[in-house]
Amino acid sequence: MVAAIVSALAVSLWLLDMLPAHPLQMLWLLSGVCLFNLGGWLLARRIGRRIHPLIRLGNLALISLGITITGGPASPLSPLYFLYTAVATLREGWRGGGRSLLEAAVALGLVTLLFLPLSPDQVQTLVLTISGLVVFTITMGNLGQHRLSVIATLRRRNRLLDIANRVAGAFGSTLAPQQIAEVLAAQAAQAAECSKAAVLLISENGSRLHLVASQELGPDALAAWQEVEVGRDTTSLAVTLRRYIVAQDIQNDPRLQDQRELAAAEGFQALVDIPLIAQDRVMGLLRLLYPRPTEPDAALVDFLITLSGQAALALENARLLQEVLERSEELERTYQELQNLDKRKSQFVANIAHDLRAPLTFLQGYVELLLQEELGPLTEEQRNGLKVIEEKTHLLDRLTENIVTLEKLTLAPETLQPISLADLARAALQTVEPTARAAGIALQAELAEEIEPIWGDPLRIAQVLDNLLSNALKYTPAGGTVTVTVQDTGTEIQVSVADTGIGITPEAQAHIFDRFYRVKTGDRRTGLGLGLAIVREVIEAHGGRVWVESELGKGSTFTFALPKPLVSWRSS
Repeated sequence: MVAAIVSALAVSLWLLDMLPAHPLQMLWLLSGVCLFNLGGWLLARRIGRRIHPLIRLGNLALISLGITITGGPASPLSPLYFLYTAVATLREGWRGGGRSLLEAAVALGLVTLLFLPLSPDQVQTLVLTISGLVVFTITMGNLGQHRLSVIATLRRRNRLLDIANRVAGAFGSTLAPQQIAEVLAAQAAQAAECSKAAVLLISENGSRLHLVASQELGPDALAAWQEVEVGRDTTSLAVTLRRYIVAQDIQNDPRLQDQRELAAAEGFQALVDIPLIAQDRVMGLLRLLYPRPTEPDAALVDFLITLSGQAALALENARLLQEVLERSEELERTYQELQNLDKRKSQFVANIAHDLRAPLTFLQGYVELLLQEELGPLTEEQRNGLKVIEEKTHLLDRLTENIVTLEKLTLAPETLQPISLADLARAALQTVEPTARAAGIALQAELAEEIEPIWGDPLRIAQVLDNLLSNALKYTPAGGTVTVTVQDTGTEIQVSVADTGIGITPEAQAHIFDRFYRVKTGDRRTGLGLGLAIVREVIEAHGGRVWVESELGKGSTFTFALPKPLVSWRSS
């Protein structure tokens, strides 16, 4: 400041000695001073604030020159001192205002005393001008301080916003509790401008807090907070109360008497404790430590609470994910166990069926010999008994065949060929016609002409038709009707077997095609529950679909659809 004043006076004195008489020369002189300031401003932009004193020197020199030439304090250029002071005050607040006021007042006074004739009017004008500068600087100082305060607030908000963005990005990219706690400790300490921080997470049963992340903690704090029993001391007070705690001076805070010794050893005098709560569940504790007595402002506390809430939500998501993973693993283990049980059960049933086939074939052969009277004549009563045995052995043979089919259901390429569903339907109707006639059930066929052949295994499709017809005859009373329909829908061939039987409940329809599922009729369940399961698996193996439509007391309609070939067999 002194250098600026002295330099300004020296420049003014030199200019007075060199003062030209012609106005044009005066203009050139003033232009030179202005160029000096412009050069200083450009240098300031290039090399920084180190050139600023030179700019002030030029400003004061220019102002002093103008006032000296135009009559001293009474000069119309005197307000330039006010402009100089206003700029400095608005830029730097009270600091800049005081410096610029002193510089301007001293420069103005020295110009008046050294270069102008001293008179009472000059002194009075000087005093009034300096007094006005003081009042003006005070007023502008308030504005300057407010400006600096607003700038500081905006910078702080921007800093907190930047921290919030970093935290949101970090929490969104990880579900590891350890990493979440580390990010929270580091970013919260930066936001609060404190040197030490700790994050403690609560145990599953909620009885203990465990230290999982810290910033600059000493060995005493690390040991003391490694594991904290909730409710035992004031370390967990915020968790117990479920609200934040601010201790401005731990040594004089009656709530934290048990923390004073640790605070003295660790070198912190104030703390902020914020519980981590998500969905009404306490997840842990954020602890911030200050080296001197401190009272964080409300805006900072609100920000830290928001930050802690985000961390708590991230921790809750991590907990839920871990729980889902554990349950998924448990379900996977259970599923594998059930799969193994189902496999063993299926293998057991298949083995039994396989072991039954040999004696069953032997039994069927002897029954046939007896009925043909190859082993001697039969009475009518004996023949009727053998026919019952023959019927039951055929039923048992079908059951064993169904079991073997389910366990070895594969479509070998060599078995696939063009087949006519209409022809297979006619053959199936002929096969069951004796059974239907004996039961008093009418058979009907609605077979469309010119049905396109499909690609499939004729033996498997015949088995499907046989199972559907047998099922329909089983549940249709005497006097009822079973109808087989084959039709071309454009993209597939549909085959339906409709009966006028007892119908199926909606609950049973949902499971009717499951293995070993049996529909209850009266007080008992019949069959092994394999026939319709074979129907579904054979049709799906052919790329088709199967479904049932039924109404209790009116009957059921089982339909399967098989896709037509992309290229017509006839055209090819």
